[in-house]
Amino acid sequence: MATRPKSQYQYGTIGSYTTASTETTTAGKTVILVADGTVKDPGAASDLVIGVALDTTVAGARCRVAHFGPIVPMLVGTGDSTRGTKQIVAADGVTDASTHDSDGTSNESIVGVAMQSGVATDMIGVMLMLESRGA
Repeated sequence: MATRPKSQYQYGTIGSYTTASTETTTAGKTVILVADGTVKDPGAASDLVIGVALDTTVAGARCRVAHFGPIVPMLVGTGDSTRGTKQIVAADGVTDASTHDSDGTSNESIVGVAMQSGVATDMIGVMLMLESRGA
Protein backbone atom coordinates (compact mmCIF):
# COMPACT_ATOMS: atom_id res chain seq x y z
CA MET A 1 0.00 0.00 0.00
CA ALA A 2 1.34 3.42 -0.93
CA THR A 3 2.04 5.59 2.09
CA ARG A 4 1.72 8.76 0.04
CA PRO A 5 -0.04 8.97 -3.34
CA LYS A 6 2.03 10.20 -6.25
CA SER A 7 0.86 13.42 -7.92
CA GLN A 8 2.12 15.84 -10.56
CA TYR A 9 0.23 18.99 -11.54
CA GLN A 10 2.96 20.65 -13.58
CA TYR A 11 0.94 20.67 -16.81
CA GLY A 12 -2.53 20.07 -15.40
CA THR A 13 -5.62 22.23 -15.55
CA ILE A 14 -6.94 23.03 -12.08
CA GLY A 15 -10.20 24.91 -11.57
CA SER A 16 -11.70 26.50 -8.49
CA TYR A 17 -15.37 25.85 -7.73
CA THR A 18 -17.93 26.30 -4.96
CA THR A 19 -19.38 23.18 -3.35
CA ALA A 20 -23.13 23.03 -4.01
CA SER A 21 -25.68 23.83 -1.32
CA THR A 22 -26.32 20.84 1.00
CA GLU A 23 -23.58 18.87 -0.81
CA THR A 24 -19.94 17.91 -0.25
CA THR A 25 -16.81 17.17 -2.23
CA THR A 26 -14.33 14.53 -1.19
CA ALA A 27 -10.61 14.77 -1.99
CA GLY A 28 -9.66 12.03 -4.44
CA LYS A 29 -13.21 11.48 -5.73
CA THR A 30 -14.69 12.67 -8.99
CA VAL A 31 -17.05 15.67 -9.17
CA ILE A 32 -19.83 16.83 -11.49
CA LEU A 33 -21.11 20.31 -12.31
CA VAL A 34 -24.34 21.34 -10.59
CA ALA A 35 -24.46 24.94 -11.84
CA ASP A 36 -21.94 27.39 -13.28
CA GLY A 37 -18.95 27.24 -10.95
CA THR A 38 -20.62 24.77 -8.57
CA VAL A 39 -19.71 21.08 -8.06
CA LYS A 40 -20.59 18.05 -5.92
CA ASP A 41 -19.67 14.40 -5.52
CA PRO A 42 -21.57 12.40 -8.19
CA GLY A 43 -23.76 9.38 -7.70
CA ALA A 44 -22.50 5.96 -8.71
CA ALA A 45 -21.69 5.32 -12.39
CA SER A 46 -21.98 8.97 -13.48
CA ASP A 47 -20.34 9.55 -16.86
CA LEU A 48 -20.56 13.35 -16.56
CA VAL A 49 -17.56 13.90 -14.28
CA ILE A 50 -15.41 16.97 -14.96
CA GLY A 51 -12.42 16.04 -12.81
CA VAL A 52 -11.16 14.98 -9.41
CA ALA A 53 -11.62 16.98 -6.20
CA LEU A 54 -8.34 18.01 -4.57
CA ASP A 55 -10.09 19.16 -1.39
CA THR A 56 -12.73 17.75 0.96
CA THR A 57 -15.29 20.54 1.41
CA VAL A 58 -18.80 21.27 2.65
CA ALA A 59 -21.58 23.36 1.10
CA GLY A 60 -20.45 26.86 0.09
CA ALA A 61 -16.71 26.16 0.49
CA ARG A 62 -14.17 26.47 -2.33
CA CYS A 63 -12.93 23.24 -3.92
CA ARG A 64 -10.02 22.81 -6.31
CA VAL A 65 -10.65 20.37 -9.14
CA ALA A 66 -8.02 18.70 -11.36
CA HIS A 67 -9.56 18.53 -14.84
CA PHE A 68 -9.00 15.73 -17.36
CA GLY A 69 -7.89 18.17 -20.06
CA PRO A 70 -7.50 21.83 -20.95
CA ILE A 71 -10.57 24.06 -21.20
CA VAL A 72 -10.79 25.94 -24.50
CA PRO A 73 -13.34 28.22 -26.17
CA MET A 74 -15.48 26.41 -28.76
CA LEU A 75 -18.31 27.50 -31.04
CA VAL A 76 -21.76 26.13 -30.21
CA GLY A 77 -23.62 24.66 -33.17
CA THR A 78 -27.19 23.72 -33.97
CA GLY A 79 -28.76 21.85 -31.06
CA ASP A 80 -27.10 24.03 -28.38
CA SER A 81 -24.81 22.95 -25.52
CA THR A 82 -25.62 22.24 -21.89
CA ARG A 83 -23.16 22.74 -19.04
CA GLY A 84 -21.77 19.41 -17.78
CA THR A 85 -22.82 17.50 -20.89
CA LYS A 86 -20.54 15.64 -23.28
CA GLN A 87 -20.14 17.35 -26.65
CA ILE A 88 -20.04 16.06 -30.22
CA VAL A 89 -19.17 17.87 -33.43
CA ALA A 90 -22.05 19.26 -35.51
CA ALA A 91 -21.61 20.85 -38.95
CA ASP A 92 -21.54 24.33 -37.41
CA GLY A 93 -19.92 23.76 -33.98
CA VAL A 94 -20.34 21.50 -30.96
CA THR A 95 -23.60 20.27 -29.49
CA ASP A 96 -24.82 17.93 -26.73
CA ALA A 97 -24.24 14.21 -27.22
CA SER A 98 -27.20 11.92 -26.71
CA THR A 99 -27.84 10.41 -23.30
CA HIS A 100 -25.62 7.43 -22.52
CA ASP A 101 -26.84 4.46 -24.48
CA SER A 102 -26.14 1.22 -22.61
CA ASP A 103 -27.36 -1.00 -25.46
CA GLY A 104 -24.82 0.52 -27.86
CA THR A 105 -27.23 1.57 -30.61
CA SER A 106 -25.66 5.00 -31.12
CA ASN A 107 -22.00 5.71 -31.81
CA GLU A 108 -20.72 9.18 -31.09
CA SER A 109 -17.24 10.66 -30.95
CA ILE A 110 -17.06 12.83 -27.86
CA VAL A 111 -14.72 15.84 -28.12
CA GLY A 112 -15.19 17.24 -24.63
CA VAL A 113 -17.50 18.36 -21.83
CA ALA A 114 -19.32 21.71 -21.90
CA MET A 115 -18.24 23.77 -18.90
CA GLN A 116 -20.91 26.38 -19.72
CA SER A 117 -24.29 26.34 -21.46
CA GLY A 118 -24.78 28.12 -24.76
CA VAL A 119 -26.94 28.42 -27.86
CA ALA A 120 -25.89 28.27 -31.52
CA THR A 121 -23.14 30.82 -32.35
CA ASP A 122 -22.12 31.30 -28.67
CA MET A 123 -18.54 30.61 -27.61
CA ILE A 124 -18.35 28.42 -24.49
CA GLY A 125 -15.59 26.74 -22.51
CA VAL A 126 -15.22 23.04 -23.35
CA MET A 127 -12.90 20.68 -21.48
CA LEU A 128 -11.20 18.68 -24.19
CA MET A 129 -11.31 14.90 -23.94
CA LEU A 130 -11.60 12.45 -26.79
CA GLU A 131 -13.67 9.31 -26.38
CA SER A 132 -16.26 7.17 -28.10
CA ARG A 133 -19.71 6.51 -26.73
CA GLY A 134 -21.83 3.60 -27.93
CA ALA A 135 -21.12 0.29 -29.58
